[in-house]
Amino acid sequence: MTKRIAEVSSGRMARSAGGLWLIVIAAGMFAIMSTSALIVRNDAAATATNILANESLFRFSVVADLVAGLCYVGVTVLLYEL
Repeated sequence: MTKRIAEVSSGRMARSAGGLWLIVIAAGMFAIMSTSALIVRNDAAATATNILANESLFRFSVVADLVAGLCYVGVTVLLYEL
């Protein structure tokens, strides 16, 4: 009986790790794409203007980057426990 509980638990942890990994991928892609749309290479003034004009997009990209980082820590913990 104990073996069955351990199998279910490890399967649930594996699915949770997979779900968190998908969140890492989606949030990371959003953060990279939205930030790269705001940055103008070799022109700090234009970059600052873009960030000020699209402040909410920049904030969402920062939040997405933080979510991706936190979910990555969760994936690491879950895979370590497996």
